[in-house]
Amino acid sequence: MHPLVWDFLIITTSLFTLVNPIGSVPVFISLAEDLTKSGIKSVARRGTLTAFVILVVFALLGKYIFEIYSITTYAFRIVGGVLFFKVGFDLLHARTSRTKNTPKEEEEASQKEDFGISPLGIPMLAGPGSITAVVLFTSEQNSLLGYAMTVFAIWLVLTFAYFILSNATKLFRVVGITGMRILMRLMGLILMVVAAQMMIDGLKTAFEI
Repeated sequence: MHPLVWDFLIITTSLFTLVNPIGSVPVFISLAEDLTKSGIKSVARRGTLTAFVILVVFALLGKYIFEIYSITTYAFRIVGGVLFFKVGFDLLHARTSRTKNTPKEEEEASQKEDFGISPLGIPMLAGPGSITAVVLFTSEQNSLLGYAMTVFAIWLVLTFAYFILSNATKLFRVVGITGMRILMRLMGLILMVVAAQMMIDGLKTAFEI
């Protein structure tokens, strides 16, 4: 398999797990219970668009963030791996990570007419984990094609997120809470494996230096 194709698969699957639109469905349904079908789609569109803009900005600025603060990629891999492992561990236990949104934010959102930008766009979709991921991935790209691949992965993941959220009620009715918990646990397991590999690679590079 071509290295770029493999990188694209890793970026896409990791980012989808970190964005975790499936885990956001129950909260989204509770916040959108008074909205019409078109209103739900409108909020989902604003949320995913907000998350897309935020993630792309961090993806494009990631390299400069590393240079400004003299951060090495292996150090970021270790810290990112720890953060991803925490998110994955929460998903493995079928609960939404507190790095994404807090009960206080959910309570405040329930009192807003439009929660598409916050807390849906940030931090539910574009949270610390997904932001860390795109910064890390783009910092390791050395070509325009690599940057384009990461941006496309962000777009693809958030497109899926839009369709999941805009059809959240149907999805919840078909899959049910048990099915959603099973999916979350599978996503958490995958993310924990990716996180472990990131920490191994980061520590290996650090000790070689």
